[in-house]
Amino acid sequence: MLLYTRGVRRHGLAIAAIPYTAVQIPLWYVAKAGNFTLVGYVDKIVQIVLVVALVALVFRQRDA
Repeated sequence: MLLYTRGVRRHGLAIAAIPYTAVQIPLWYVAKAGNFTLVGYVDKIVQIVLVVALVALVFRQRDA
């Protein structure tokens, strides 16, 4: 977070954050197998929104 706010390789950090965040969704599904909670579902929805926002950011930065 500190690197991003200071402007250090923002494009690379955004690209790295996409798979880092996205891989947590199937891992959560496998690790929790049957013990899903409302907090877990909300967390995964937030992560999906984050991945979509990061993809949009990467494409927007690429076009600029």
